Formats: sequence, structure tokens, C-alpha cells
Amino acid sequence: MEIINYASSYEIPVAKKMLLQFDTGMVMNLQLKKGEKIPRHLAPCEAIIVVTEGEVIFRSGNDEKVLKQGILAKLEVEDDHEFEAVENSSIVVVKVNGKLNC
Repeated sequence: MEIINYASSYEIPVAKKMLLQFDTGMVMNLQLKKGEKIPRHLAPCEAIIVVTEGEVIFRSGNDEKVLKQGILAKLEVEDDHEFEAVENSSIVVVKVNGKLNC
């Protein structure tokens, strides 16, 4: 078993931290200060998005959803998407598809 602490700090506008790598993917944490964005880009692999703190607007294709604790989203390979923090937010991204570099 491996335990990983990823406490929220919001010291910089957008922070990205690798939490764990494994044979079939990786887990990372994104932290965004209120009003900050992750610009639209293509998903390099399948991913599960879990907001663990705060609230973000999640846009993919022509859809726009509000994500917060208790809600998760799934991305397919090459889904275009972006995030915008409604408030300080922490997001766990689980990338899966058998490639470490996705």
C-alpha cells in the first residue's frame, strides 16, 4: 500500500503535481485559484476527473457542466476540454489507458 498526501496550498495560480504512476496510467492533482483556467486541449488518454475541493466549470466539446465534490467526469481519448475554477479548487485526474506518458 502507498499513501500520498496532496494538501491544498493555492500558492500559485495553477499547480500540477504528479501523485502516482503505475503500469497502466497515472494520478495527478491540479489546483486552481478562483478564476484561473486550464486552456482547452485534447485528452491524450482516457481520464477520470474528480473534484475534491471547490467548484469548476468543465467544458468538453459544446457541453458545459459544473463539477464539485460528489461528481466525476470521464474523458475519452482526444476529447477536447478545459477547466475554469469558480472558487479555489483541487482536482484529481486519473489517466488510464496503458501508457505512462498520456
